Amino acid sequence: MKLSKIASILEKNINPLLLAVEAIKAIDATNNRFQLSLLVQFRQAISNIAKTGLFGELISEFDSLPIFGHAFNVFIVSAPDKEKFKTVTLSLYDTAALLIESIKHALPEESETRIAVKLPEFQTFADFIKILEKLDKAFSLAVLNPQVDGAVVIDSLEPGSKWVNVNVATTAAATLIGSLVYSGCLVSEQMNKNARAVEELRTMQLQNDAMEKVVDVQNTYLNMLVQTEAQHIYNEKFTGDPEQEARLRTSIKMFSEIIHMGGEVHPALNAPESIKSAFPDKPPHLLESRTKMLEQKAGPGMGEAPNPTEL
Repeated sequence: MKLSKIASILEKNINPLLLAVEAIKAIDATNNRFQLSLLVQFRQAISNIAKTGLFGELISEFDSLPIFGHAFNVFIVSAPDKEKFKTVTLSLYDTAALLIESIKHALPEESETRIAVKLPEFQTFADFIKILEKLDKAFSLAVLNPQVDGAVVIDSLEPGSKWVNVNVATTAAATLIGSLVYSGCLVSEQMNKNARAVEELRTMQLQNDAMEKVVDVQNTYLNMLVQTEAQHIYNEKFTGDPEQEARLRTSIKMFSEIIHMGGEVHPALNAPESIKSAFPDKPPHLLESRTKMLEQKAGPGMGEAPNPTEL
């Protein structure tokens, strides 16, 4: 997980920890009984913080307390349980707050037009260079166009990770990248489907010439998918520059290959909704082509090309 994402999660979830401690109230001084409240938002905050993969040992100390065994917002506990709740919660709060400050000092301020790229796994310099070349094409061919007035500037490399932050300079360029990444996810998922179909056919001991025909059909369909997605994006964002459509096709192919290799591309955490909505908001296998969605809204039209995985 990106350091900036970790900081964002912690910032949004540490306040309920402090509020829960401040809300502790003695209700039976004779028997040392105490009331814990605001527990619904406290549990949710703990759950969110746990998703960072940090503080596991500290969070596990809550396991011995009864507050996670039910959904009540208020719970009565003994003095020892109250003290443990307070001590562990404040320790988690202080540690998380310190980490937030450390990350903020380590990372530059995030720009709304920054794109975060998680590099795929690589073992050699040659593999690393190939990945960078694909990313360079994916970004440069798309945004270095006067109609979006973009740029490609590596803002930073996040310490201890494979995340690269690329600033594309304008909202139009960042939105364009989001659309291309969305299309790249569709193409990558189709590549996965094609590969699974080929493996299934191998188990049926299909003859080589028949297998080659299936692969040819798959490649044709894949190229059609790339072309359809590129045309849609071009018609939506460009005019009077036919060569740009070809560049968009290459960009989609490059992003699809990066995603297929295990890479990820995301908008800045503080990006406006106009940028975030262009990027995929769900796993690739759940995405639907935006061109198909437009066709459905428009009503019946030309038939869709057959999907080779269904042949």
